[in-house]
Amino acid sequence: MLRKLKREFSLSRKDPKRVVKKIRKRHLTYLSQEKLEQLIESLNALNTDGIEGRIVEAGCALGGSLVLISTYSGGREISVFDTFEMIPPPGPEDPPDVHERYETILSGQSSGIGGEPIMAIEAIFANLSSPRSKSLLATTQ
Repeated sequence: MLRKLKREFSLSRKDPKRVVKKIRKRHLTYLSQEKLEQLIESLNALNTDGIEGRIVEAGCALGGSLVLISTYSGGREISVFDTFEMIPPPGPEDPPDVHERYETILSGQSSGIGGEPIMAIEAIFANLSSPRSKSLLATTQ
């Protein structure tokens, strides 16, 4: 599925706003348009400046930033780390709304973006290594 998404988004690679719009329309991210555009700018700077190295994403949520990173990675290896399990509980320093949201998620009553069911992130990694691994879940180019 990642390869299919990558092909779809790479068709509009030259138009970052279009890529971001597609990712947000498909409800693949919780990030704002501004944050996604900043990520593209950072990736483009890495490529323009010739900075080498692997890109690591720690916590991939709905997979939208991974699609974006894959589209603008400049052919770098990408490693994704996620537990694919429950988020950690909030601490005493977190505000009440964070505790309430956590309880909603814990109860199974959480909905995704726009009230839709949360997409199983495993679908993003269907063609990659085991999505149930607790450490390195996927490395792709």
